[in-house]
Amino acid sequence: MGYKNSVNGGISQVNHPLSQNFPSDHTETHLSHLNGLSRIAFGAKTARTPCPLAW
Repeated sequence: MGYKNSVNGGISQVNHPLSQNFPSDHTETHLSHLNGLSRIAFGAKTARTPCPLAW
């Protein structure tokens, strides 16, 4: 996965199929959810940002 800094200082994902349809703040939230899912997948007790889509 490639990442780049957007103009407003946020992080946007490159080559993400949905990134062009959402504002940067939604993309950052989505990335936070992915980070939470990765923590769950690797056996972490709690995720910093729980994602309702995981259930």
